[in-house]
Amino acid sequence: SKESARSLREATHSPILLTCGPDGMLLSTDERSTHVPSKNVIVRDVSGAGDTVTAIAALLRAQDAPYEIVAELASEAAGIAITKPQTATVTLEELTDALGLVRST
Repeated sequence: SKESARSLREATHSPILLTCGPDGMLLSTDERSTHVPSKNVIVRDVSGAGDTVTAIAALLRAQDAPYEIVAELASEAAGIAITKPQTATVTLEELTDALGLVRST
């Protein structure tokens, strides 16, 4: 996986976030490769987990969030999504609760 991510990064000249199923994700940037472990959850359905990662990554990168933050939040969101039956959404409240953050109202 690390070699695949490095090859893709070199070919595209862009950071790569590679999903690795139950092994988590691999973030490859010019500076380093970082393994982001998956959360230990009871899996109900993995359908849509990759879509969740893509949606969170796109949203955060549109706001210029650092790639390390993108990877961590995308992993957390995917971990929530796979605990639900079928393809499911992840709410902001679920994500902030999982991260132990307090939302302002």
